[in-house]
Order: sequence, then structure tokens, then C-alpha cells
Amino acid sequence: VVVLMYVHAREETVHKRATERAQFGRAVSHSEVKDSLQKMPRAIQKLLPYTDYFVQVANDGTEPAVTSACSPSGSMMGRIMGGEDDSDDDDDDDDDSCCVVIDPSRSQTMNNIGWSGVRSVFQLALGGELDVPLLEPPRILPVASPTERQPLLLLLQTMVFSATKHILQTRKNPQKTPYINHPLAVARILAEVGIRDLATLQAALLHDTLEDTDATRAELDAKFGREVAELVEELTDDDDLRPMQRKLVQLRGAKALPLKAKLVRIADKLHNVWDIVHHGIPGWSKSKTEQYIAWAYEMVAALEGTHAGLEKRFRTEVSLPPGYKLGDWEKIAMQQQDWHHIDDIPVPRLNEVPQADLAEQRAVLSLLRTAEYVASKDSGFTRLLDSCKFATLLAKKGVSDPETLKAGLLFGTVDGHDNIVATRFGSEVTLILRSLHSETPSNILGKSKIILLGQHLYR
Repeated sequence: VVVLMYVHAREETVHKRATERAQFGRAVSHSEVKDSLQKMPRAIQKLLPYTDYFVQVANDGTEPAVTSACSPSGSMMGRIMGGEDDSDDDDDDDDDSCCVVIDPSRSQTMNNIGWSGVRSVFQLALGGELDVPLLEPPRILPVASPTERQPLLLLLQTMVFSATKHILQTRKNPQKTPYINHPLAVARILAEVGIRDLATLQAALLHDTLEDTDATRAELDAKFGREVAELVEELTDDDDLRPMQRKLVQLRGAKALPLKAKLVRIADKLHNVWDIVHHGIPGWSKSKTEQYIAWAYEMVAALEGTHAGLEKRFRTEVSLPPGYKLGDWEKIAMQQQDWHHIDDIPVPRLNEVPQADLAEQRAVLSLLRTAEYVASKDSGFTRLLDSCKFATLLAKKGVSDPETLKAGLLFGTVDGHDNIVATRFGSEVTLILRSLHSETPSNILGKSKIILLGQHLYR
């Protein structure tokens, strides 16, 4: 018989204890505590299929309290509680379930079981009979609070906002690519080099909204919070300056940017240069193109030490134009503008800039790549917006599985029979999309049914 006991505590409790223990060893940051609490429930979920009895115990106070107990048969838990078997209760009666979940809130005895009572779970289990593993285990605690951020939902909501604000705007390239492709690419570049911090990716998606759309700082504050709004504001140019002056201000003020804004700035320059090199800009001479690339190169050089992987990628893909060396663009710009008071802009040392912790979020890269692919197929400017709104609806309804959300984004753009789907987005997404078109209801996958139901709600 396999018994699994999971002792958990709230985030603030864990961090408080970690802080107290830091005096005897290494200090632990808030981000490390949060990361551990996110990983532990996932690890427990993987063990549950091989478990016969499962108990969760909250250890926030001086005495432990059972938060849920689950077994193939309610008899063991009933004996622990000192009462009758709860498995016949109307709330738990399910002939098709082999997992009886005991609600501790209905039993004072269970809730105050104490460590001796927890030990009795093991003692009874050791004398119990082997049964089938749990088929439907309870949700692993600590459960997310109503205010806890849901990364994929927030990322999708940010895409919707950016796509809405940039609607009908295009890039300067000959193809007149929908503008939203650019912020999506900037966020994707960041994720590709390992930057999965939500606020940084949101700032990447929004970085041109204050400058090029009717979005306001107050609007960003209300929808995405102060940190994201401040990052976008840091990345916004002064409309009162001429283009060359804006570039000078960006260059001189680069080191004063917050870390997350620096990351967005580098990725922004990388994608802009990529777009110019691969597509060009009508009306731009070779000299003007080379000047832009030289400026972007000097900008990233000024941000040296921000992120080794991102800077290496930039240097791999971008080179100074022939005949240029570092510092040449700034000299040329100063001569052209005759604008010398820009020297008064302070250039702080790197160690004066706070280096914020980056919190990793899973699945963001694949979601960004999927959205960027949909955007690349969007000649009418609305397909990506509709796809993101639909995926957002799924996420709001509790869908957190990345493969389902990717399939939701792709639904209506490609089907599972398109060879590119399996290559780019994996076999599971392919099967979900194929299953959507099955004429036999019994052959439709569960995740496909979720998308079909979501489509009904969306319409």
C-alpha cells in the first residue's frame, strides 16, 4: 500500500521560515519561494497515479490541520475520524469514482487531527489491502487565490489589448505587415533566449502603445499594473523631439533604464534590424539604412551586461556596417543636429541600476510563437485579434493547458491536416485540431470538445 502525505503551507509562511533560517545559511529570495511552491504541486500530481491513499496537511500554525484526504475507500478515513464512513454522503456519492474525498470542514475531529492522527493514517494504511490507484485525486494545495496572477491568461489579455490598439497599423516594409507582428516578435525573441518573466513580456507586447496609439498611462496602470505601465513609459520616446534627437536621447539614457526595459530595448532593436535587412523600407537609401543599423548596434553596446544570451544573439545576427566603428553614429548625429546640450543627460554606472529578479513562466514561448504565426497569416488585421480573444475566453473559463490554448489560437487559421502544424506546434496540437472536424462524436478528443464549447460561448 502506498500512502502519500503532502505537508504544505502558505507562501508567506514558507518565506517567513526561510528568512528565519537564513541566519544559519544562504538567504532565500521571494522568487525562489514562489518557484518552489509552483513546482511542488506539479511533482505531487505526477506521484498521485501511483498512490493508494493521499492526505494533505496544512502546517501554517502550531498544530497541523488536514485540508483534504482521499482514498479508494472511505472506510479508512472514517475510522480515523472516529465516525462512520463518509463515502455514502450525498455530496461524495459517485458510483464511477474510486476516490472518496473527505471534506475536513465537516469534521472537527478530522481538522484537528494533529500529528498523532496523521501517523494513524500510515498505521491503518500499512494494514490495509492494496487497491487501484486514485483516478481522480483532489486538487493539490495551496490552491491559487482569486488574486493570484495567471500568466497565460494575462499574456493573452495583453495580446488582445496590443492587437486592438495597433489595429489597421502597418510596418514600414514593402509588405505592409500588420504592426502587431512586431511586438509579438519582440516578446518571442525574449522568450527564445530564456526570458519568461511576465512583466517583461507584457512590456514587450505593449512597448509602442503609448507612443503610436491612443493608449494612456492610466489605461495601462488599470489593466496591467504599475510595473508594466512604468516599463512601457520608460520605453516611450518624447514626441516633441525630432527623430534624430530621439535616437540620441535613447542612446544616452540607455544605462538608466530598468533591467526589464533594457531587455525589451535590445529585442526591439534586433527585430527592427532584422526587418530592415530582410524587407527594407521603401525610400530609405543605403546610407540611411546603414546609419540605423549602426545606431542600433551602439544602443546594444551601451546596454552591455544586461543579458549575455540576448546580447550574443544580437551580435551574431547584427554587425556594424562597413566603415563604421563604435561611436561613429553618435558623432555623425551630433554634427547633423548641432544639438550639444544632450551631453547633459546623465549616464549612470551599471551598478546604480537595480537588477530585478526575473520570474520564469512556463509555456509562454510556444504561445507567443503560435500567436506570431497567426498574425503572419492575417492580411485583414482581425484574425489575430479574434484568435486571441477566443483563447482568452478559454483561459478565463479555467483552461490552463498550453496545448489547448495553442489549438484555440490556431483554430480557424489552420487545421490538423496542414503539415506545418505538426512541425511547428507538435503532435498533440495537431490531434486536437484534427479531432475538431471528426464526424463521429465519440472520436472527438476531450480538449477538442473544450474548444468547440468555447466557440459556442464565444459566438
